[in-house]
Amino acid sequence: MEEVKTSTRSITNDVGSLVDTYIELAKANVTQKAADAASVSVSGLLIVVLAFFLIFFAGFALAWWIGELLSSVAAGFLIVAGIFAVLLSLLIYFKKQFIYPLIRNLVVKNVYE
Repeated sequence: MEEVKTSTRSITNDVGSLVDTYIELAKANVTQKAADAASVSVSGLLIVVLAFFLIFFAGFALAWWIGELLSSVAAGFLIVAGIFAVLLSLLIYFKKQFIYPLIRNLVVKNVYE
């Protein structure tokens, strides 16, 4: 009878250890996902800021160049602003067909990696 009590305690201890191990594994997985999300967010933000400055200065240079070709800097800036307005309107028009699926697929891919 004493052997049954000892083996029951042993099994109880083993199950307790197994549960503790699963909890630690879950904590490690959550920590890893949070670290991955933070690193992707920071690098994505950095890329967006650098891309903004690239487009800003490239647009400024293009506007100045077109303005010198037309002998009117203001006309160059208006033409470049028109180009950006057309690009923005295309982006708004096609957002449901191209932008939303692209973002949705990236999020799903990152969640299940």
